[in-house]
Amino acid sequence: MSSIHVSLPVSGTTRSPTLLTLQALPLLSILNHHTRRPIPSQPRVIGALIGRRTDAGEVVVTNAYAVPHDETRVYFAEKEHKDLLEAFRKVGGDKEGLVGWYATTPTPDVFSALIQNFFSGETAPYPAVHLTVDVTAPASEGSIKAFVSSPIGILPNEFCTFLPLPLSLPSNPPSLLHSTPPTPLASLELALAQTRKDLALVRAYVDSVVSGEKEGDAKVGRELMDVVGRSGEAGNGAEWKKGVEGQLQDTLMVSYLSSLVRSQVELAARINLMQV
Repeated sequence: MSSIHVSLPVSGTTRSPTLLTLQALPLLSILNHHTRRPIPSQPRVIGALIGRRTDAGEVVVTNAYAVPHDETRVYFAEKEHKDLLEAFRKVGGDKEGLVGWYATTPTPDVFSALIQNFFSGETAPYPAVHLTVDVTAPASEGSIKAFVSSPIGILPNEFCTFLPLPLSLPSNPPSLLHSTPPTPLASLELALAQTRKDLALVRAYVDSVVSGEKEGDAKVGRELMDVVGRSGEAGNGAEWKKGVEGQLQDTLMVSYLSSLVRSQVELAARINLMQV
């Protein structure tokens, strides 16, 4: 009579991870992916986790990228995943690689088991980690959970069960979890506001030195001359203003192009889903 068995984590270099450390960049990438999902009614998004493993059993997640999928058709964009993974390998070399995957869902389910089996084959002989991010729950560290799987069933890779994995999060994760990623124009507006504050401080410092209220610092003076003067390259006030406006136009153009590229990527993802 056939028996059901549970495979326990193996020891050695391929032993089950003891800790998952999530950095801020991949967390923001996951939130951005969920916010910009092609179909707003889509319950969750999934993607791959990039990172490194330590000899102590720690998995450090340093980056993440989205993978299109459609649960109604059991569709997973394997080709797009492999292309992006190859691009990350060219940049990171042997230092970083695929360590697992993420989903914006409260807990793993049957569909999660199917995807977990796929990524386990991709990360073999190392176990694949699974990260869940609940974007609907109240802000708390419990909204983010990490798991490692263990096969269960009569045949290998038939089913799997998810086991909790200790998780180390970046500082103040609740604010990251429930914050809306700023648009390029919003980021530019914040940067300009900060620049105005910095210019006000510089002007107050210069006025106090000129009036004799404060003794001037030669090092600070050289830095200011290097920024606004550069050996007379800045010219008069009108020329300097024209240069700033030109740089602003360049920034706005880059912002427009990035939004256009993002729209093209989302359109391509929708077309791929429709063709399946």
